[in-house]
Amino acid sequence: AEKDEFENFWKYLDISSEISLAEEIQNFFKNQICQNADIQNMIQENPIELAYCLALITASDRYSVIPHWVHINYPKTEPIMKQLRNTPCGKCPYCLEKLNPKKFLAMRISENIMMNPCRKMLSMPLSGMNPC
Repeated sequence: AEKDEFENFWKYLDISSEISLAEEIQNFFKNQICQNADIQNMIQENPIELAYCLALITASDRYSVIPHWVHINYPKTEPIMKQLRNTPCGKCPYCLEKLNPKKFLAMRISENIMMNPCRKMLSMPLSGMNPC
């Protein structure tokens, strides 16, 4: 059971008390975190670290990082982020899309071929000389 110190805050945000905070987080961050991460345990054991991780995930700059002082003061932040975004369950949409090595490799190879000015040459039989 979650603490109800935030009851009025949840009412202000029009968030139903029928749905747990863990479910609200999973719904809000769908396709951004693993749906099988143990959010409930993170809420109970490391709520500050979880909050920093979720804040970073919402950052629009893809190069945003957890500040050094957060790492120093809250050392479990990095393991929590790893559980949220870098530990593939192999079942949820996020993991199947973002943490699928075969899909990533196929995408990278496809991008490299499209960026290569000699891509037409790559599909031709070798003639002994490659102008690329």
